[in-house]
Order: sequence, then structure tokens, then C-alpha cells
Amino acid sequence: EPTMVKDINPSGDSYPYNFIELNGLIYFAADDGVSGNELWKTDGTDEGTVMVSNINPSAGSNPYKLFSNNGILYFIADDGIHGIEVWKSDGTEVGTQILKDVNPTGDSNPVNFLSYNSNVYFLADDGTHGYEIWRTDGTENGTVLVKDINPSGDISNDYNFNKMVLYKGELYFSARNDTHGAELWKTDGTKEGTIMVKDIYPGVGGLSPTLGGVFDDK
Repeated sequence: EPTMVKDINPSGDSYPYNFIELNGLIYFAADDGVSGNELWKTDGTDEGTVMVSNINPSAGSNPYKLFSNNGILYFIADDGIHGIEVWKSDGTEVGTQILKDVNPTGDSNPVNFLSYNSNVYFLADDGTHGYEIWRTDGTENGTVLVKDINPSGDISNDYNFNKMVLYKGELYFSARNDTHGAELWKTDGTKEGTIMVKDIYPGVGGLSPTLGGVFDDK
């Protein structure tokens, strides 16, 4: 028999979304009618269903794309000060903090988290290099740009970035630059090891390759 865990918003709907399990708890975003959309957690009981942190007291931080790696919860949020950036949490209020202000002048609008070699990779715009691949080990100093693939702008003209695919110890992805257009790239996590696999459509034309997944060792 289904039962309600908690009436998070007694005055209306809490609209919980983006559930993820981490360290024996369920994390999600919800609106209690007072704080706006914020990060919550639950152990399955009424008393154990609580807000993790009121990140943006004035409007709600609207956390989304919750993602876990090495016991750390990553998500995208806006605290009303730094813009839309990557945040991390260990499940405590004091341990919920911005990972890095990737774009000090605005929103870095990160997308597409993926775990690889104990790091988390994502696409972000630091306000200088355009949308490029970043990686993080969970620390501010360890959150770095992998390579400026397209010096004149973004590696994806639709910001959708197509998904990254892990294959034989490297990440494969679609990227665009002004020399080759949109082509298939791969990276081992280093600047030197981030290279184009093949210029399938010579010149700057063509459409971004859409990656599927690994099948039959290809």
C-alpha cells in the first residue's frame, strides 16, 4: 500500500523531482512553499525527510541533474550570487557548497555529468573559452578545463553536447571547432590526450556526430 513519506508543502504541491540514491539516503529537489526549490534528503520516514541546505533563501536554488561519484553528490544550482554553477554535497548543510565559480561573470550552465577515472566530467562555459569540457576531483583547485578545443567559441553549437561515451579507457564525444567543424573526439583526461579521432567531413561543414554506446567492442 503506497503511503506518503512527508507532506513537504502543507499549503500546496512540493513537486519533488530528480531522485538519486547516495550512501543509503534518497536525495531530491522539492519546494516546501517557503524556501523555493531546494535540495532535500530522506531516509524513508517523515522525521528523516529534511532540507539539506537552503542554498538560495530569496528564490530557491532550483537544483537539478543530481549526480553521485565517490560518495559526493554533484548538482547544478543557483545561489543568487554566483549564477548557475556546479555544487557538491556530503548530505550536511555545512558540506553543501559551490564546487567552483567556473564563470565569475555569469552562469557557466554546466551539463552532462559523467564519471571517469575517479573524476567527474562535464561541459561548461567559463565566460572566456565558451562551452568546453571540464573535469573535477571534487575540490575547487581540482576543477579544471581539460582543453580549449574551440578557441573561438563553443565545442557545441546547440549546447546539447550529445552524450559522452566511455570506451577502452577513453571518453568519446562530439565537438566543434573552426578548423574541422563538428567531428568525433576523444580524451584520456589530459590536454595532450584530447584529440580528434577522424575528420569525417573535411572542412568546417557537417553535422555533429551523435554517439550511441559501446556494442560488440566498437
